[in-house]
Amino acid sequence: MKLDRQTNKLYYDDFYLSQATAKIIKVGPDYIELDTTVAFPEGGGQEADQGTIFFPDGRIIRFTGAKKYTQISAV
Repeated sequence: MKLDRQTNKLYYDDFYLSQATAKIIKVGPDYIELDTTVAFPEGGGQEADQGTIFFPDGRIIRFTGAKKYTQISAV
């Protein structure tokens, strides 16, 4: 899997930020790459963030973990 790695990692600017508007850069069979994220990836012993992505058309995706490269696993 090749990710564009253009994601703006907002968690570095504001640790308590819990939402942001983002654009989808790429979609794969088990990941979504966003241009912006507040979801901190797992690493260094810290568990990955979990959350929800709300789409303008009403669809909702819950994710159970952010991976480095801003890859998320949808459920």
